[in-house]
Amino acid sequence: MATASVSASSRRARRTRPAQAPTWTRDPLLLIAAAVGLLVSAYLAVVDLTGGSAVCFAGFDCDTVQSSAYSRILGMPLAIPGVAYFATVLVAGLLKVSWQPRLLQMLGGAGAASALAFVGVQGLILNAWCQWCLVVDAAALIVALRVFWPSTPTFSRRALLPGAAGATMAIAVLVVGYAGAPATLPATTNATPAAGTTATGGASRSGAADQLTALAVHLRDSGAVFYGAYWCSHCQTQKQMFGTAAAQLPYVECDPRGTNPQPAACQAAGVRAFPTWIINGQKVEGEVQPSELARLSGFGSQ
Repeated sequence: MATASVSASSRRARRTRPAQAPTWTRDPLLLIAAAVGLLVSAYLAVVDLTGGSAVCFAGFDCDTVQSSAYSRILGMPLAIPGVAYFATVLVAGLLKVSWQPRLLQMLGGAGAASALAFVGVQGLILNAWCQWCLVVDAAALIVALRVFWPSTPTFSRRALLPGAAGATMAIAVLVVGYAGAPATLPATTNATPAAGTTATGGASRSGAADQLTALAVHLRDSGAVFYGAYWCSHCQTQKQMFGTAAAQLPYVECDPRGTNPQPAACQAAGVRAFPTWIINGQKVEGEVQPSELARLSGFGSQ
């Protein structure tokens, strides 16, 4: 009887004993993954904000991915939330507080869901891959792996609940963000003066506008083609360089959802990035200054 009583008391004690709070140690692999993700995200953010093109290895189509509608959320490059995410993971990974595990579990779930979504977009929708984006996605998955498969014995399945909450919030943000993105970008205004002109004085502005109009007409009449997409911010910047003369540009809309789309023509031309110019048989990707367009097309040399 005494033995049975002791056994029953032990079971009651185990049932009533408070669950041991999860503990966390600084995981070097998690910190390295967060640091790599932070650096690459910062690089992509700088490239996007400066209007440049990311260095792309052979076999990848970075510009196609980076200029797609899925590379921005509510008009903001996805690399910027990426910087914030990995910076938060890095700081959380260095903390030693009681709520650190739950925070990392939520971040791990959010990162894993986002990474899988972005890999799916590249492979299933865009049919193009960006090696930098894949590095970021891999970093997020490594963070999730270390969060949900740690070396500490105190881990339990209850860790999946914060992770699931984080994943749900991440997917919700992506859905709302993409749904809330504008269908079209604002009309262009305030043209950038062409090289060699000034923005002061009515005569100077009028002369610059006339030159830009003449250049746009020359590009159209000479057979040059400007391929782009309605959601492409760099295409809008290219048009802004011409101001009201942008209506004369030989623009071809590549997205089937745009106005007067010609996706077949874009595919036949091998367009892989926006904007893309084809001038005298030469393909030029990215924004091009009017002065360079004039040189490439022989404007003023006739």
